[in-house]
Amino acid sequence: MTIGVISDFRLDDLAIDLSVTGGEWHKIVSSYFAVSYSIHFMIFSRRVMISVGAQIRLNFGRRFRSRQLPLKFTNFDTAISRRRRSYFGCQRWSSVQHGFRAGPAGRRPSIVREDQDSWQFKNSKNINLRGRLENQLDHTKSVAHQKLHDLTKLIDFEKELYQRRTSYDCAEKDADQKQILVLLNKKVELLKELLSQRDEIKKSEQEFKDRCKKEAASFEEEKRRLNSLSGCNGNVENGLSSVQMKRDETDEALSKVRQNLASVSREISRIERKLDEIPSNLELNQYRRRFIELYNQISTLQKELKKFYILYNTLCDHKSHLEKEINLMNSIFDLYDAGMQGDQHKMQFVEQLEQIQDGIYQTKLKVSRKLADDTSNCDELKEMYKELTDRRRFYYKVVSDFRGKMTDGKLQPNGTKISLSFDNVVSIAFGSVPSRRKRQV
Repeated sequence: MTIGVISDFRLDDLAIDLSVTGGEWHKIVSSYFAVSYSIHFMIFSRRVMISVGAQIRLNFGRRFRSRQLPLKFTNFDTAISRRRRSYFGCQRWSSVQHGFRAGPAGRRPSIVREDQDSWQFKNSKNINLRGRLENQLDHTKSVAHQKLHDLTKLIDFEKELYQRRTSYDCAEKDADQKQILVLLNKKVELLKELLSQRDEIKKSEQEFKDRCKKEAASFEEEKRRLNSLSGCNGNVENGLSSVQMKRDETDEALSKVRQNLASVSREISRIERKLDEIPSNLELNQYRRRFIELYNQISTLQKELKKFYILYNTLCDHKSHLEKEINLMNSIFDLYDAGMQGDQHKMQFVEQLEQIQDGIYQTKLKVSRKLADDTSNCDELKEMYKELTDRRRFYYKVVSDFRGKMTDGKLQPNGTKISLSFDNVVSIAFGSVPSRRKRQV
């Protein structure tokens, strides 16, 4: 339908309520109108009909001339209300030409009946749509609950894995820390002993210095006393010479003590350097991991190089076989014309073909024999690999058991600890494993 607008008035507060029943109304009003949803209750013949609608507000801030707005709505029931009737000057809007009549009686009974039928049809459609939406909502809720349950299970599993990993890491760190603490305790004890010796030497040196000072003071007093005695010059000189000798002896003893102290300090520094040169378990583990990485890189490069060599050899063999085949075909083609000239030439040509066939058969036999030898060697290598893997597993098992026994610190009945070298463990591990071939026999 078409909505007309009377000329020479302003549409500032005009509101149009549209009960939406379907269609593509959003394509019509998406660019020019402000849309808000609403629910309208309409009463027809003692029945309440509910429909979902949309309220469209037209706010044009300018004046219109006499013309029609080409707004065509499909599948819409319209109920037009006005807010400012002073714009029109009458109780009815005569420019709207659809479904209304210009009289106080209102709408026709036939139009009311049609509206009732249309609203009943719309109500049934809305009820069906509501049922489908409720079913979809229940289904989505069930799916969401199931996914939430699966997600909680996954989170619990992740937590358990994290706890196990943290426990394993803590155990490994505790073992490494125990070893480091043992070494550090040994180093600290040795340093404590050396420091105690150094303190004792310093203390003895200080005591010796104090004693020497006291003796020097006593000697000075003795010298002054002897100098006061004028009649005893010879005795004074003898006393001074004896004091000088004692002083020289004390200086020599002091130099020896200083030399001993310097040697002890050098020994302490040498031991500290040696202790610093010894790598810890963490450093050894890092070195071991780095060597393993380098070994893996070298092995991968060697495998790739070996593959390239094998590919080159196979391509060379293929090339040689193709060249032989081409030469053979060329020779047959050259001999064909000469062989077709007579019966004798034909017989010679056939004999030559038979010789060529015999040669091809012989080469085929050689290749098949080589293939059989290679397959047998491959099978033997596979068996050997299986046997070595079994031995390796048994070896790791024996080593783990041995480490467990050593960590437990169990003693023999006579009170001595269990002592077994690593070579003996290896010999026991590799000697006690039954080989696969013997077991097959």
